[in-house]
Amino acid sequence: MPSWTAHDLPDLTGRTVVITGAGRGLGLITARELARAGARVVVGVRDTDRGRRAVAGLPGVFDVRSLDLSDLGSVRAFADSWSGDIDILVNNAGVMDIPAARTADSLDLQTTTNYTCSAG
Repeated sequence: MPSWTAHDLPDLTGRTVVITGAGRGLGLITARELARAGARVVVGVRDTDRGRRAVAGLPGVFDVRSLDLSDLGSVRAFADSWSGDIDILVNNAGVMDIPAARTADSLDLQTTTNYTCSAG
């Protein structure tokens, strides 16, 4: 049975991809590979300085933007600042197994972070 790898990605030139939580781990690898395939990759991260450092030196076109899914104001600001199309949305950001905590909007931190993008 053949295995699918990132080298099997089609040419994504002219496509815009938004990836949440792309400053490290699986999100960063996904960003790297989609950019390698030609996509413009918008990296939505809580810490834009760390996000810029993460993609520095990677080939491709990256746009690092502030996006904290645990803060509905941040989600609104990201959405309000958007113009143009989004061809691919990768809902990668998430937290798990954290102590009980509330967001600035008085919502459960884990639920808000893990489901904001998919519900909105």
